Amino acid sequence: MNVDNITIDKDSNNNVDSRKVDDDGQEKNPNIEYDDDDKKKPINKLKSKSNLFEITSPYGPMGDQPKAISKLVKQINRDDKYSVLRGCTGTGKTFVMSQVIAQTNRPALILCHNKSLAAQLARELQSHLRNNHIRLFVSYYNHYKPEYYDPIHNKYGSKKSSVNDELDALRHLATESLLQHKDVVIVASVSCIYGLGMPQAYMDASVRYTVGDTIIVGKQNGMRNNGLDTIQTKLESLLIDFETQQKHPPSSTSQSSSSSLTASQSTMYTISSIYHGNSKGMVPMESTTIFPAKHHISGTKEEFEESLKRIEDEVAERYKELCNASKKEEADRISKRVAQDLALLRETGTCPGIENYSRHMALKDANVPPSTLLDYFGLINGDDDNDDDDEGSSDEIKINDDWLLVVDESHVTIPQLKAMYGGDRARKEKLVEHGYRLPSALDNRPLRSEEFWERIPQTLFVSATPSQRELDLISNIPDNEPVDMMIRPTFVCDPHIEVRPIENQLEDLVKEISDRSKRNERTLAMTVTKRDAEDLATYLIATGGVNAMYIHSGLNTHERSKALQALQSGEIDCLVGVNLLREGLDLPQVSLVAILNADFEGFLRSETALLQTIGRAARNINGKAIFYANKITRSMKKCMDATESRRKAQLDYNLKNN
Repeated sequence: MNVDNITIDKDSNNNVDSRKVDDDGQEKNPNIEYDDDDKKKPINKLKSKSNLFEITSPYGPMGDQPKAISKLVKQINRDDKYSVLRGCTGTGKTFVMSQVIAQTNRPALILCHNKSLAAQLARELQSHLRNNHIRLFVSYYNHYKPEYYDPIHNKYGSKKSSVNDELDALRHLATESLLQHKDVVIVASVSCIYGLGMPQAYMDASVRYTVGDTIIVGKQNGMRNNGLDTIQTKLESLLIDFETQQKHPPSSTSQSSSSSLTASQSTMYTISSIYHGNSKGMVPMESTTIFPAKHHISGTKEEFEESLKRIEDEVAERYKELCNASKKEEADRISKRVAQDLALLRETGTCPGIENYSRHMALKDANVPPSTLLDYFGLINGDDDNDDDDEGSSDEIKINDDWLLVVDESHVTIPQLKAMYGGDRARKEKLVEHGYRLPSALDNRPLRSEEFWERIPQTLFVSATPSQRELDLISNIPDNEPVDMMIRPTFVCDPHIEVRPIENQLEDLVKEISDRSKRNERTLAMTVTKRDAEDLATYLIATGGVNAMYIHSGLNTHERSKALQALQSGEIDCLVGVNLLREGLDLPQVSLVAILNADFEGFLRSETALLQTIGRAARNINGKAIFYANKITRSMKKCMDATESRRKAQLDYNLKNN
């Protein structure tokens, strides 16, 4: 995945002119709350509840958007548990999301079903909410092959992965923003339901530095090799190398905001100035908070030793269980593997596959759900609704249920969310059964579907084709119906659909592609199998003389991205796909979607799949869809009827509004 395309450039919102001066003549940052007893404690006062978000888009709501925004805001503000936005492709669902978030004035988590769409959505939201904290949280792996055991072939495979440091930095930026601000929108993939350390420990391990503070370099007493050591190492290199004054917190990237600390050299190092910003400019600040470089904080030395003791106790018990079950080979295997891991943990503080000991490292009981990004969402650092309340300290952690979940393309995201736990469990049970992992490894898992929904205060489902599941959830809520959007701000209508016979379909397709190429327009061709996609692309190039490429799940992320870029740039005229050219892809260059074997019954030719696929041509004024089929199936007819009904409504609206 091209990280450069997904990094979100966020300018600092600190206003120098708005800073106040205290009794000692020191300038104060209005967004920072100070603790006289402990200056190192990260107390970042949250913004007022009023006007958290600001719409910066130069365009106002149009078409169906004003009515949709009004209805959704009404449903959410009266605390309806669920709402559904059913909007056609190109009607501005992302813009409506931004308006709803701003008008309901709540932090939001937007859930997408893959990395590419999450990055695209984050960029779009950034354009609508430039003065707020829009963050991206996706899997940080470039490549990931999980640990597995195949009992049929008696084959074991260790985990193989490579981490993308910039994606990891963006994940840190997301959690830091949640702990410091309320005007936050996180766009995430389903990786947000996997374990993410202990939010309280992560927050406690952060350190605030203020101008005038004395910095003590070196490890803090009782701390293991974790994120705090990284903080100290970075500060030490900063203080010693005075020529390099640029100081990046652990979560910063080259385009993200960063802090620069200048220290006065003396026996005791003292901070003389702090600047915050990025390559576009730096702003002086009174203080800054540095967060750990890792989400998984091991805690004190005593807690670490307790974790190791729990691992030793479990492996001893598991060894007896396997021996009693006449599985001596498996017993010896688990005993040897855990002994090696314990030796590494004591020596270095970590080991390969340390995540499989996460239950013990966090000192949790069995079957307790992992802490995830949702738990960071649920924390409020301070209580800004009761600033004048003297009871309790201002840095007390409180549960926050005043945020909104938005599920984008809900008809595919929700099934994916539900499937994560089952697949993970099935794989790890084999590892545990055959002595490759301890039973506690089963607690290193994603949230179950029911655990996920227990943590969600309110949900907005967004899709052009919501499933019956989402519609059933709102059916028992009074005065709550799906909010429909079918009028596009561009006044472009749904594509016209033609049904043509399968005979001579390839020759006909070549002619259609050539006609559009002359108008500098693009074509998508959809097949049923990956092999068909490859064969069709080969035919178009060799026989039809068409510049074409194919895209399917057999390609890696970079290859898929390259194929899409080739289509958008005009390098190719036709992109052949199977199931990837559907939800969420914005391809305004595409004026033709050709679906081969449209009369095949099944998932790829269902009503939902057909509606989503032809929607890729709905952003072009010359949009058209061709179904190559010898008969009209039930799914085809329902798709054609729904599309024709929308076209009629859209044409009527366009005539009335000139």
